[in-house]
Amino acid sequence: MCHPQDQLPYSDRHSIRFIDMYHNDCEIKFRTGNFTVDKEYYQLLLNRQELLRESLPRRKTMQSILITTFGLTYNEYSGIFSDTIILDDLFT
Repeated sequence: MCHPQDQLPYSDRHSIRFIDMYHNDCEIKFRTGNFTVDKEYYQLLLNRQELLRESLPRRKTMQSILITTFGLTYNEYSGIFSDTIILDDLFT
């Protein structure tokens, strides 16, 4: 089940909750090409993750997942996402 995280300042934040030891935090981005994480956005994601960690039970492991149109450009900051889902993955 996805639902917006109202306490966070961005509308593209969603949280998928399963009954397991993981909390899957999803970033959803629409781009006409690959999405690139730069230093500024990386810092923003780290701050968001810290806010979420404070509200999660300690036994939960948090995973950040990118859902995007075409993919992720891999660079020194892209490792913040544990997985990437592209549009084709959703419809194949």
